[in-house]
Amino acid sequence: MKIGILGLGSIGTRHGENLRTLGHQVVGYDPASERMSAFNENCVHADRKGLLTWADAVVIATPSDTHLSCLTDALSFRKPVLIEKPIYLRSDDVVARLLDAAERDKIQVYVGYNLRFHPCVVLAREWLRGGAIGRPIFASFICAQLNTKYTDDLVLNWSHEIDLACHLLGEAELRSTMIELEREITIGLAHAGETFVANSVVHLNYVSNPQARSFTIVGSLGSIHVDLTQASAQLVTESGADPHFFRLDAFDLSYLAEIQAFAAAIGGAATELATGRDGLAVLRLGLEARR
Repeated sequence: MKIGILGLGSIGTRHGENLRTLGHQVVGYDPASERMSAFNENCVHADRKGLLTWADAVVIATPSDTHLSCLTDALSFRKPVLIEKPIYLRSDDVVARLLDAAERDKIQVYVGYNLRFHPCVVLAREWLRGGAIGRPIFASFICAQLNTKYTDDLVLNWSHEIDLACHLLGEAELRSTMIELEREITIGLAHAGETFVANSVVHLNYVSNPQARSFTIVGSLGSIHVDLTQASAQLVTESGADPHFFRLDAFDLSYLAEIQAFAAAIGGAATELATGRDGLAVLRLGLEARR
């Protein structure tokens, strides 16, 4: 498959390397010519339009404030899209209209919430679906790390955990927002699953060192404890604890699994990828929390 990548920073380059590993043809575009030269084996597409004409599908890995224009262009060329999170930083209405048009034209849109493919998350979802902890009651999700890259929009730029909460527990409504410091926020969510209602808390900050990235889900029959940085997952029930340990490069493997799932989904395979609608739901929660 021919896949074009818009934006050749660290994430775009990572996606390109993984796609080439999987045997796909890859060409990238970036306004910075030195990135183009370093990435492309044959720098044949000097602009975005040329890349969109050539490609069968598109990965958007540009800065967040350019996502909307890139998505608009990709959909105008009727190309399936994997767009890095957040799907946008401002209005949800304009995103909703774009997704309406994409669905009308049967163009696939996915959002790059790669934590869905972390092996600990995959296992936790299996435990939940299998009823291992009974009815989910409460959960906490933490992403806390020292980060100077972003200066604002913490809740949207660092929205993986919001998507993760919804992915594992179902659609959510915002119930509370607490800002401790300028770079620290805690939000409360209420989830409506197929057979249960649960509450969760998502804490995000850019000030903690060393980082903490984990989640706990408490149910009527047990609990699930995941440390994403240590790639460990533990199920605790009356029968005792059932710990699982994965490779410490699990984050890297999640990117590979995500892009592999994107290529498969284009071919019609079922997928755990976040859809455009999932990305829109996270955007709406983030905008409401920020307000």
